[in-house]
Amino acid sequence: MTGGFRIFLRLLLAVAGAVAVSRTQADQPDNQAARLLGLAASGEYSRNDWRAMQREIRNIPEAKLAETAKAVMGSGRRADISLAIDEICFVWGLKDPDAAMAFVGSISDTTLRENCCRTAFGGWAESDWKAARAWMGQQPLGHMQDLLVTELIRVVAVRDPKAALQILLEESARGRHPQTWHIFAICARRDPLASVKAWEMLPPGGERNSARTSIARYWGEVQPEDAWRWASALPEEKDRLDAQESVLLGALDTCPERAAALAKQPALPSRWLTRFAFEWAGKDADAAAKWALGLPDDMKAAALLNILNRSNVSNQRALLEPLLGLPEGTDRARAVARVLDVWSGQNYEDAKTWLLKQPQGRDSLAFLWGLSRPLAEKDPELLLSLLAKIPEDQREAFLMGELRTTIKRARPDLLPKLPRSTAKGFVGGWSSGGETKEGE
Repeated sequence: MTGGFRIFLRLLLAVAGAVAVSRTQADQPDNQAARLLGLAASGEYSRNDWRAMQREIRNIPEAKLAETAKAVMGSGRRADISLAIDEICFVWGLKDPDAAMAFVGSISDTTLRENCCRTAFGGWAESDWKAARAWMGQQPLGHMQDLLVTELIRVVAVRDPKAALQILLEESARGRHPQTWHIFAICARRDPLASVKAWEMLPPGGERNSARTSIARYWGEVQPEDAWRWASALPEEKDRLDAQESVLLGALDTCPERAAALAKQPALPSRWLTRFAFEWAGKDADAAAKWALGLPDDMKAAALLNILNRSNVSNQRALLEPLLGLPEGTDRARAVARVLDVWSGQNYEDAKTWLLKQPQGRDSLAFLWGLSRPLAEKDPELLLSLLAKIPEDQREAFLMGELRTTIKRARPDLLPKLPRSTAKGFVGGWSSGGETKEGE
């Protein structure tokens, strides 16, 4: 054997020994716990690290779950411990529910114990929900029981909504209080007719109302027209209106065009349409604005205002003409001012040029309000000159108050120079309720 080969062999044995030691150390519960806690800490911000932690926990041999759980409980931040131990308890509940539930009972922290009990029980229910339910039935009624029955029904609902709803009715009759909203949300997506049948068997009260709203919302996500027909047939007006609104909002999450078609039903409350517009603007402001322009004139300004308050339309200037064609009112004035405010932020000179071309009239004050911030900062004399040209009976108190608030933020020194306002309200009956005094 040559000297060089002996050296190579020694190095090879050393490396093999180091790898063996490393593997042995890696298999120790304390080291595994440290890795899990590290992944849990990163998992708060990274889905990949969270999934890596889940994979590693699911690969822990059943015989080592207890050691690893105890090691995790003994170190790390509380948030990291909670994330890791929850997943350990779920896997443990899948593999050895008796040991998992016994371990959970030994946790001293009340909140952590409740969370781990729920997740361990959820794992048990995943593997054998009937055995899990039998064990639950032997436990005393109370808050923990309500958490467990909700978890049981949630697990069953994913596989068999009818069975889940039957469990809900039976356990409710026994004095347990599952989270009705959450359960019906799962079941309504999978079997809405069974969900409706179960809802009809609930006693009057908050849980029944919550279930109705949940069915409408989540049935509306998958079958909006069918959900709408059900909601529209409810005998009580309040139930009917609440359910119809929930159907619209559910449909908006998955199929906004179908939701918009339902929202054109006659005699819908205007507050629905403005809320619908606001929610749609958070997803697609341009589509929402196009829809709002097709509403009746008495609803159009409020809907457009809600859209503009939620998000910017790609071509806001194009909304000016239809807005100015609507009857006067606070919603119209606010919407016009909002359009001009955004436009001036994008191109102040263009917005100012447009303003100077507008004839003097009852909209002049709304125009100035929309441009008041950049005018106060860049052209204060022009702002004061244009305000002075507005007749006193057209200096509507509400708009003057809003304009003063904007100017106070941008150029408070201009406040004493602003003209008085004595006009009480818009033509059409809106009243501001008072006079704005000079210098306020």
